[in-house]
Amino acid sequence: MQENLGFFPDRKIAYFPSFPVYHGITTKLAGDYGYADLEREERQSRLLTAEIGADIYHKLQAQHGARVEWLDGQKQNQAGNYWPADGLLLPFPNIPRPPRVALMANTADCPIVFLADQRNRFIGLLHCGWKPLRQNIIANALAILYYQGIKRAGDIIAAIWPGICPACYKVRSEFNDYFPGQVQNGRISLNMVICQALNRLGVKNFFTLKDTFFCSAHSTENGDFQFFSHRRDQAPDRNTCFISF
Repeated sequence: MQENLGFFPDRKIAYFPSFPVYHGITTKLAGDYGYADLEREERQSRLLTAEIGADIYHKLQAQHGARVEWLDGQKQNQAGNYWPADGLLLPFPNIPRPPRVALMANTADCPIVFLADQRNRFIGLLHCGWKPLRQNIIANALAILYYQGIKRAGDIIAAIWPGICPACYKVRSEFNDYFPGQVQNGRISLNMVICQALNRLGVKNFFTLKDTFFCSAHSTENGDFQFFSHRRDQAPDRNTCFISF
């Protein structure tokens, strides 16, 4: 399903209007979440956690690989945890009045994929740059879910967040080997790679953005860029995504 972004009233957070799990991505108006200033990044993340009504946050520190963490048991209660991985999966805690937990990931061009299911058993997010995609991070995440008893890919819903578009993303010749049939005129659509992987793995219910919003480098409103983009700005500034029970 393709749709335009919705925005919180202050325009600091964008979201998919039809995606059924609480989620969003910060815009430039929310400030920089980049790791160049670690104290500021942690402060920003704590503030966002409070603003969205969560008690605890867990955040990816992207390694550009295919490691996915399953955050069960005590892992869920370690507030402010930063995980050296490219995916986080969080089962719904089976306890009375569980704390509200948010999963987060910083990005400036790499698409972030949210995962959830229609029976409210888990939420997750994946950092889907070309290196994790080449290493089949989506299949890895679904294998973990299968092992944990979530065996029907048809129950899973996904949302693909703004990433770099083919016009902005020229790649080397070896990408033809990494992603056969996906490179056109030396350029690649990571969004298309993700969509095809989801389809191939049986996840048919997923949300993507319409063209006017899709590219992290080009998405504008009233002439102003909405998101930080490493390729456009050549700077360490980052947006952050969140998904929460």
